[in-house]
Formats: sequence, C-alpha cells, structure tokens
Amino acid sequence: MTPAEILELPLEAGNDSGADTIRGYLVALLGRVWFGKEGFSGKYPFGNSSWEWDIYRALVRAGLAENPFDDDGHYVDPVRVREFDQAACDRLIASAIRELGPVPPVYDVLVAPIIDHPHPDCWDARVTDFPDRAIGITDRQFLAGVAAHYIATWTGFPENSITVRLHEVGPETIARFDEQAKAADD
Repeated sequence: MTPAEILELPLEAGNDSGADTIRGYLVALLGRVWFGKEGFSGKYPFGNSSWEWDIYRALVRAGLAENPFDDDGHYVDPVRVREFDQAACDRLIASAIRELGPVPPVYDVLVAPIIDHPHPDCWDARVTDFPDRAIGITDRQFLAGVAAHYIATWTGFPENSITVRLHEVGPETIARFDEQAKAADD
C-alpha cells in the first residue's frame, strides 16, 4: 500500500479526533499542536491517552499490521499487545506524513563522557538510527552541530535540515546500546 493510500484509510466512527481518515486525523493533530501552543498535551491531544491506537486500528483493519485486539475490538490481550509491531506501524505513518510534504528528519543522539580519555572533555556520541557509528567529540559546545554534520554525511540530507536531539547518558548506557545494536545485527 502506498503512503497516499495509507492517508485515505478510514478511521472508526467516534474516534477522539472526529476525523474520517488518517489524513484528517493528522491534520486535526497538527491543529491541536498549532492552536494549543505551549498548552498542547502530547499525552492527551484529543482528551485521552493511547490516542495513536485510533490510527493503529485503521492499519490493522487494512491488513498492514497484526491484530492485537480481542473480538470486541479492545486491546486487552497482553500477549497480542506485546507481539504488536508498533515500530512497523510508526514507519507506515512516517511514510504517510512524508507524503504530505517533505519533513526534515530528527535524530536522537546518546552522549556520554569518555572515561580515561587523553582529552578531559571528550564525549562519546551514538546516533540511535546508526548504532554502528560512533563519534568522539572533544568540544561539548559543538556536539549537536558535529553530530548533524556526520548524520548529513551518512544520510545525504542537507545539514541545516536535520534536527539533533541530545540525550546525556552514562557510559554504561552507551555500552548497553552498543550491545543491543550488535544483537540486532546478528
């Protein structure tokens, strides 16, 4: 199914956004962000939590995701919910959002001080979307800019269109992240 077709998938009547399609839902969500300004709630954009399930249900009904719901349409079966591939659904929705227009990418970068490094202010950085890539950066002030430069090199996106979110963590988190990345590659 193409991203344009995903945008036109019907939603259940009575969903919290009031929209008929995924496209309408995303437009309603954008409206809530815009007009809510700093009062916008990412947890309760339409008054309830778990709001993304309105879209996930549409993807399930279209056969694009495994059904985690019971026979009454509720997602109460813990085994099915654990097996539900939320990341796959999020990738489908990301492709539909890109269909609406070009969206600059956002990258999460885990940063931790490097222990016993010859430069006392050296940071280890791991980009979550590129777990096998590491950057040793000796100037904390320019960390986001340097990370954006490397990401632009890896992805081909223009450097000034990339958003980098820094997450300071301890060295043990970096080591655990590396182990998870290796396990995912095997």
